[in-house]
Amino acid sequence: FSRLGAQTTATVNVAGAPGTVAFGASSDSFPESSGVVNIPVVRTVGLQGEVSVTVSTANGTATAPADYTAISGVTFTLNEGQSSLNIPVTLFNTQSGETNETFTITISSPTNGASLGAITTATVRIEEFDTVAPKATITAPAPNASIASTAGPTVNISGTATDDKGLD
Repeated sequence: FSRLGAQTTATVNVAGAPGTVAFGASSDSFPESSGVVNIPVVRTVGLQGEVSVTVSTANGTATAPADYTAISGVTFTLNEGQSSLNIPVTLFNTQSGETNETFTITISSPTNGASLGAITTATVRIEEFDTVAPKATITAPAPNASIASTAGPTVNISGTATDDKGLD
């Protein structure tokens, strides 16, 4: 019995198998000013034949058509030997002062014997960048306080900070 090194996982593509199709990640974030963004779908465990999946989006705190272009029951196809594809979604730079928003995208109904992998729904976060500058309030040390040089190289500052987006 011998060890092969530090790698603990590997992707194996089975000859003659149509594969497993899933999103590359369960979530992704994009600035709302991005325009068209790509949500990656990956195909593993076989690349035999053409495989299609049905793609749909669903509103969360982001709503179509105001924040993004909805997809409803659209078929996307991976050709034989193709291990990934991108699902394009258009984001819209909307009104100033919004919070970050999310919607979901789902793949379903793989064809030609392919199966769905672990991640069939992904959350897309639209990051709002029309933001008000954060406001910081320092409560200690007091304004214009003198700090003795014997305090050491570290000075602890406490206070609060806020912006119009929250901490999500």
